[in-house]
Amino acid sequence: MSEWQQYQRVGVVCAEPVGAEGATWQASQGDSLTASPGDYWVWSPDNPSDRWSINASELAATYRPIGDGRYEKTGTVDARVGIEGEVIDSLEGPVTVGRGDMVVRAPSGATWPVPAERFAQSYRPTTT
Repeated sequence: MSEWQQYQRVGVVCAEPVGAEGATWQASQGDSLTASPGDYWVWSPDNPSDRWSINASELAATYRPIGDGRYEKTGTVDARVGIEGEVIDSLEGPVTVGRGDMVVRAPSGATWPVPAERFAQSYRPTTT
């Protein structure tokens, strides 16, 4: 398995509450994931159809509200190259890593795979 490296989170996303009933959704590899009541839907303003969920505490810890339902990414994460087919225990349930995905780990310990293209747009290597 590859080494973890530190990355700075960059960019702006939109977010809105999932709703009182929660939701089940499909990850890009077909895994069924669960967003709980109190979680948020998050998406890039450039691609509103590509949504994922995040719980309220992770949203507060890793994003800064900038108004109109938009949030700026903050802080750093660790990431490594994922192994295609490996299963990551995300907060929404087990999710399968796809070809080229990066596995991201927040300071809280939460992990999730990120497609290579989205990762390149959303994370920059730190200089430390």
